[in-house]
Amino acid sequence: MRRWQLDTILVAVAALSMAVMGPGTVVSAPAATTPDQMEIFSPDFPHSGDIPTKCTCQGKNQSPVLEFSGVSEKAVTLALVLEDPDAAAGTWVHWIVYNIPARREWIPGDFPIALEIPDGTRQGANSDRRIGYVGPCPPSGMHRYYFRLYAVDTILDLPPGANKDQLMRALDSHIVEEALLMGWSQMEDDDLPPRRGFPGPPK
Repeated sequence: MRRWQLDTILVAVAALSMAVMGPGTVVSAPAATTPDQMEIFSPDFPHSGDIPTKCTCQGKNQSPVLEFSGVSEKAVTLALVLEDPDAAAGTWVHWIVYNIPARREWIPGDFPIALEIPDGTRQGANSDRRIGYVGPCPPSGMHRYYFRLYAVDTILDLPPGANKDQLMRALDSHIVEEALLMGWSQMEDDDLPPRRGFPGPPK
């Protein structure tokens, strides 16, 4: 439940209590709510769900819509890393985005392939050494894809086109909080059985 939804419910309950008990009744104010923990989610697939074909190499290879909530007031920018820890050659980076203004509540689908967009958002180099999003394309079996969102307390002094190692060094001591969205993908012509018995997210 989003914080604004909870606040709306609390206000409605208080109003109903006043109506039932009468204007002379003292009603205690609802307890203050704690800020939501930062979340990242997508209308294209649920957490631990299947990433749609349109977002993979078998479809349009377009990035999914991503939405954020509960971002800390201490955050100045956001950073995003999409990676596949199940790749045979080791963790494969599919997308790097940073200096996203913290006020942004979402990233549209089919995000443009550009080093930088007008609001200051920059994109880095994926493991293919290309700029922008490259969708899931596992050669065999079911792979996990982690969308890691970082709330950052500064604008990173990092030029466009940075790789993951460069990004993580720049983020050192500047991460306010993190959130995670995971999706699965397997090629449609892959006859290997799905593998969903993996442990938790890699560190």
